[in-house]
Amino acid sequence: MEELASSGCSPVSHANRAQWNDANNACLLELLIEQRRAGTYNGSVMSGDEYQAVVDGLLILFSL
Repeated sequence: MEELASSGCSPVSHANRAQWNDANNACLLELLIEQRRAGTYNGSVMSGDEYQAVVDGLLILFSL
């Protein structure tokens, strides 16, 4: 079964969605805290570079 992505764009299968479990939430939170400590995240707004730093961190953590 496929559903529209939250943006209303192309369908996203359940198999391709992020797995938001406690471990993955903890990893994301750790990376956001790093950005906050670096002064690049104020709790609600980040630039593309800061988002890329979080993505890069997740890729390292999950060895992708």
